Amino acid sequence: VKAQDIHFSQITASPLNINPALTGLFKSDMRFIANYRNQWAAVTTPYVTSSASADLNIRPNKLRKDFIGTGMLVNVDKAGEASFTTLQLMPSISYCKALNNNKVLLSYGIQVGIIQQRFNPDNLTFDRQYNGDVFDAGASTGEAFTGTSSLSLDAATGFNLFVQPNDKFYINNGISISHVNKPTFSFTNGNLSELQRRFTIHGGAYIRLAKKIELLPGYIVMFQGGSSEYNIGSFMKISSGNYKTQYKDLAFYGGIFYRLKNYDALILN
Repeated sequence: VKAQDIHFSQITASPLNINPALTGLFKSDMRFIANYRNQWAAVTTPYVTSSASADLNIRPNKLRKDFIGTGMLVNVDKAGEASFTTLQLMPSISYCKALNNNKVLLSYGIQVGIIQQRFNPDNLTFDRQYNGDVFDAGASTGEAFTGTSSLSLDAATGFNLFVQPNDKFYINNGISISHVNKPTFSFTNGNLSELQRRFTIHGGAYIRLAKKIELLPGYIVMFQGGSSEYNIGSFMKISSGNYKTQYKDLAFYGGIFYRLKNYDALILN
């Protein structure tokens, strides 16, 4: 069986899943994010994906305008009748270097944690349990599982470049590699399953069209094994207050993104 990592349609809503270099890369002090997706409800057991992250930026005086980002990412994905579950616990850290009077920010990040895969065979049926006439739940399955849970080390790394020449425009681009060490799993003797590396290229921009109207285009491209995905689109932000009062501004975001390769998904945000 071949498949891809978890991914969310709203590409800006899970930055630590995209690139560890985005850890702590925001203007506030702390950030908490939660995502939930329930997919394919028409099948007997829908696929459920949950993700949560928390990160913050630390600015020691000796670093001047540079800062360190630290955080934690937790992913839980449950699929199919066997409740095939993937659990990821990924501590994240980044270092951001400020250049050109803080108009350029170059950040590097890493994540090193664990990834576990497990399943429940009790809900599965096998061909040997059919005797030709009826299904016999007590018959031997013929399967020899060495265990129903497998744990492995997981690592990711990435770079991000943020350039803001003035307060009306910025551009942001990054690249990351997930599963750098290609984690392996096994539920039977001598039968290893290898998790392929995922390469992600992403970016976006900020364009202030008027005092209270801003355009935020973005894109993300992902490659993993023989799978690939291309998303492109844009948000529009309409603010109710003064754009300079960051902590008192109330804003509305809306946007449209499109999955390009198979021309099969219009994403409303």
